[in-house]
Amino acid sequence: ALVEEHFKANIDDHVCMVHKSVGEYSILFLQKLRRSNFVTPKNYLDFISTYSSLLQEKDQYILAQCKHLEGGLDKLKEASVQLDELNIKLAEQKVVLAEKSAASEEKKTLAEDKAKEIEEQNKVIAVEKLEAETSLAEALPALEAARIALQDLDKSDVDRINLIVSNVTCILQVARLERNFFQSKKELEFIQSELSNIQRELKALGDKYQTAIAEKQKLQEEAELMERRLIAADKLISGLSSENVRWTHDLEELKRRRVRLLGDCLLSAAFLSYEGAFSWDFRNEMVYQTWVDDVKERCIPLKLPVIVFMLAGHPTDHMGIYRWGSEGLPPDELSVQNGILTTRGSRFPMCIDPQQQALNWIKKKEASNNLKVQKKSHTVTCGALFLFIISTKSPQNYDS
Repeated sequence: ALVEEHFKANIDDHVCMVHKSVGEYSILFLQKLRRSNFVTPKNYLDFISTYSSLLQEKDQYILAQCKHLEGGLDKLKEASVQLDELNIKLAEQKVVLAEKSAASEEKKTLAEDKAKEIEEQNKVIAVEKLEAETSLAEALPALEAARIALQDLDKSDVDRINLIVSNVTCILQVARLERNFFQSKKELEFIQSELSNIQRELKALGDKYQTAIAEKQKLQEEAELMERRLIAADKLISGLSSENVRWTHDLEELKRRRVRLLGDCLLSAAFLSYEGAFSWDFRNEMVYQTWVDDVKERCIPLKLPVIVFMLAGHPTDHMGIYRWGSEGLPPDELSVQNGILTTRGSRFPMCIDPQQQALNWIKKKEASNNLKVQKKSHTVTCGALFLFIISTKSPQNYDS
């Protein structure tokens, strides 16, 4: 509920007091200025209706502003939390990056040491390979000659060989050469196999090193990007720290204003419903003394000091009120009050305008809204709004 229960009785009493006081001031108004103002039940009902609509309107406006500020504060808090999380993630990323850097350096050192070891092994293998190939090359002609010689022997030659001891030595030499040939061939194949294994191992170490370097580069780029974002986010949040304080203060003030709407809207509704007929002196006494004092005595929340035209104006149109001056409306408070009564009153306004200030202001203000002026009847027509501008003497009696 917009009105809390413990304020309802005091508000009801104040509404009755205002209606009664207007009747009393109307009598004084007639006595002093010889101008009549009639207070009717329609004024009372208009007062209640205006109070209800103003209270709802301004409450919705303040709630929207509170929601807007709360959304901004939530975004700032969310950004701060995300910044803390990014800082933690960046610290973890730096640790991983350091570990990857150390691992890649270790793999680099291992690969370099292995490369040196393989280089030394290659030198030894090259020498052994050369020796094996040389031995094989030397054994092949002798072995081939021995085979040819054995193929040329027949039975008679064999019988003769058995008699000749020197020929036995030749056969043994052929067998030894053949054994040396196969041994040298086997050693060469083993050396080539070892060389292939060493080359594969060196390639695997090189691949691991390149993979570690790529991972390190990727982590480093991610860490640098994250750090740049953190620096930008930190600058943004630092720059918005003052906004955070201001928004928090504004939010608290809006909550206090929402509570004070009870009294503010009471005065605004009374002003819009009853004050149109009265002069400045009467308005000043009725609003700033009688009604304000009664609101304070009944402990109804109220913004102080009271400025009627700031209370009664549309909550989003205070700048529009100030713009009225450029449209020809005098800047004094009485003229601004009359402007509010003209634009915000629930009834069609009747302006007593000997100097045609209201006429000129309305013509400029409503020029873009298809305004029409009917000079013969002194009537200004704007849409469904009819404003009766009286430029002659003020009437003695009229209904507000």
